[in-house]
Amino acid sequence: MFIKRHARHFPFGNRRLPVALDQETEKPALKSIESLYEGLPYRNWSDAGAIATAFRILRLEFPWMLTVIDQLEQQASGQFFLGSCRIKLPPLLLVGLPGTGKTRFCKRLGKVLALPSLVISVAGSSDNRNLTGTARGWGSAQPSIILRNLASGGTANPLYILDELDKGSHGRRNGRITDSLLQLLEPENASVWVDEFAQIPADIRPINWIATANTTEGIEAPLLSRWKVMRIEPPRGQQLWPVVHATMANLAEQYGIPLGHLPPLSAEELSEFEKCFTRKSIRPISPRVVRKAVEAAVQRKLTSPLKAGVLLH
Repeated sequence: MFIKRHARHFPFGNRRLPVALDQETEKPALKSIESLYEGLPYRNWSDAGAIATAFRILRLEFPWMLTVIDQLEQQASGQFFLGSCRIKLPPLLLVGLPGTGKTRFCKRLGKVLALPSLVISVAGSSDNRNLTGTARGWGSAQPSIILRNLASGGTANPLYILDELDKGSHGRRNGRITDSLLQLLEPENASVWVDEFAQIPADIRPINWIATANTTEGIEAPLLSRWKVMRIEPPRGQQLWPVVHATMANLAEQYGIPLGHLPPLSAEELSEFEKCFTRKSIRPISPRVVRKAVEAAVQRKLTSPLKAGVLLH
């Protein structure tokens, strides 16, 4: 479905990293990003059919996010039609109530597209050094998580997920996260972005960015303007069944066993899920609640097979 073409991206161009000042602490840190000199292959679409297949999978698993999936597929198809097979997503901000599956969708998107993914939790973070790197001279000096994961992932266009963007701290201790994100997301700045440890410009424009938030309140206007904001409505009714099936598959993977070896949900449990999914309610059931209910039901069967039944609250 996906291929790596011979073309490679060289984040540092022909620039060389400065010599380590402290052999004991800085040399290992420099070594962690030296592979970037060799260039990174791009993750590409193999053909138009691969695009259709990938987004068909996402539609089956996240039927309440069709607007988002349609937008991503249209973007990918349009780029491919113009002759670009490189996987490049628009900076996308998913906004919706807690528990609606935003972060899980982002992770699954990376897996379906075969993109190395990194989740960066923004909530409550007041220390900017994780994004910018730590300047030389400190005992804890090291490159940013941006460069370290580019090197370890081995792909020029990975997917970086900024989780809970609306909960980022506005403090200025060690720099503001908002200011750093503006540099990372603006293409011109990202083409010559400087990690404080590496101390040389790096072109990180191929990175794909996606973020989640419960609300846009608290996100400063300049940062908000860098994203295409898409609202996520909670799933209702039959849209929740894919959550049940996906949870069972995830549990099997977690236990390292075939899906068929998991104890199945009983007819009574399935009936109760059906009643809950079709019940008219002002407040929709979140995917998170459904996942917890399925996990609890399976766990009860594993620990006490005679117990049955599951309740959704």
